[in-house]
Amino acid sequence: MSVCVICSCLLVPLYISLVHYMCFLTAPVGPMRFTNRPWQDKMCVNCASINILSVKIACSDIDFPIQVYGTVVARDCIDYKCVYLFRRDNDHCQLISSNEESLILTGPKRGLALWYDADYVQTDLWVKDRQGHCKQFSKGIVRIPGNQVFDKCEPETVSLATRLSTVDVTYDVVECAVEATVAAEVTQGEFYGAMTAHTTRSKRRIVLFDSQVGGDKCHGLIQLMRPVVSVSVMDKLKIFATTAAGVSTGVEVTPRWNGGHEFVLTLGDATICVKVTWSMVDPRL
Repeated sequence: MSVCVICSCLLVPLYISLVHYMCFLTAPVGPMRFTNRPWQDKMCVNCASINILSVKIACSDIDFPIQVYGTVVARDCIDYKCVYLFRRDNDHCQLISSNEESLILTGPKRGLALWYDADYVQTDLWVKDRQGHCKQFSKGIVRIPGNQVFDKCEPETVSLATRLSTVDVTYDVVECAVEATVAAEVTQGEFYGAMTAHTTRSKRRIVLFDSQVGGDKCHGLIQLMRPVVSVSVMDKLKIFATTAAGVSTGVEVTPRWNGGHEFVLTLGDATICVKVTWSMVDPRL
């Protein structure tokens, strides 16, 4: 399902301060808030969440390829402050060659809560031409409605149309969500490839790490680009490691309200220790 939205700040509910939308205050709430807290039934709020699958330049009045920089942030009902999805300055632009290519996402840093109120994705993207001149490319807000009916498992897309571009934000809604924070370390050998994750209900893979972006073989701790995935407690999380040659191995993990799992992936001479830390997704601070 695709919804086209031409956004302005007038679409933001009146009870949310416009100051939060006009300035980029980073959300102070991080991941793993409830990992070490003993779980009780009364703690569960049955909160939904969203996984941002991609942010694409669906249409551009400037011919591809384009050099893109700026920010894309999510704002959820926990505090409506900035949870960065994409953040680059004009010295580190991403080259986008076509409308099929997503921005390289590096967030969110925690599970995004989707409660009765809506969540928002806000863009402030710029392009830089060959002469080094910069031009605003996409600025606005799209709304992801809360209190949704979970009658399907298909990704949703909302679109932000501005003067020079249309940006598509594709996401999955996750019911009864918990937050999975992934960490990985190469304990033997070296690893060059990618790590991805998806749930058994949604086959769209989330890129946790890609050596083609970092450019180096990994030894020791792997700096994951986006380590957080939201998973339904009625679902399973699958994590895969794939070499540049296409050799792949993976594991399926059952979600928990708190605590964690550790497991080992072996790819040829490389041994990767993966840790998944679980926490509730709770809209209450």
